[in-house]
Amino acid sequence: MTDDVERALQQPQGSFFMDDAKGFQAIRAKALMKVLEKYEKSDRTSQAENIANGFVSRGDAQNHAEVSTNLKNQTGIDLSAYLRNSPNIAERVNALTAGNIQLIKSIRSQYLDKVQNAVMQAMVRGSLNKDLAAQIKDLGKTTEKRAMFIARDQSSKLNAALTQARHEEVGIKKYMWSASLDERVRESHAEKDGQIFEYVNPPADTGHPGHDFNCRCVQIPVLDDVVNLKSEETE
Repeated sequence: MTDDVERALQQPQGSFFMDDAKGFQAIRAKALMKVLEKYEKSDRTSQAENIANGFVSRGDAQNHAEVSTNLKNQTGIDLSAYLRNSPNIAERVNALTAGNIQLIKSIRSQYLDKVQNAVMQAMVRGSLNKDLAAQIKDLGKTTEKRAMFIARDQSSKLNAALTQARHEEVGIKKYMWSASLDERVRESHAEKDGQIFEYVNPPADTGHPGHDFNCRCVQIPVLDDVVNLKSEETE
């Protein structure tokens, strides 16, 4: 999408607003507005769904493997099949997918709104020239950076949410906070390292691990209680 918009800026056409000193090519305002109109009218829901489904599916598979392995190491019980077929976890996966679809669509919508606003302001000022091209290019870079930030943040949130869901599915009510403890970790997160928290009572200032933006902390299950599984599910 950002590439299409920027390509429209690079195509020469008859004079509209020219840079009188340097003779830069005029921006194709008509072509640019056409690109914006095309994306505004197009329904990209299926594309957003494909991206979100792939993202959540990969994260779910990785989380399932990690949580199952960790629980087996601690309990000696292979809970892999049980956790894979849980309807509660499937419901959580569906909710996470729906949330990511909306996030992906919002990135596109906000980018188009900002580009259109920049074009309209430039037309009012009579400055539809290389300065606008640079502004739109910066908007594209900012959008890509935001998309990357959201992807990292959602990876952490996805892992945290599915870890909690799988822990709760087998009766685990508490976890030990494990922080990264490097130069990037927040002080409020580092001070929680090694502390025990209940899933029903998250820390007021940070929430559970993964709740804060770009949080890399994780939950280590605390097995104080007997794991609540039917006997046939533990055999």
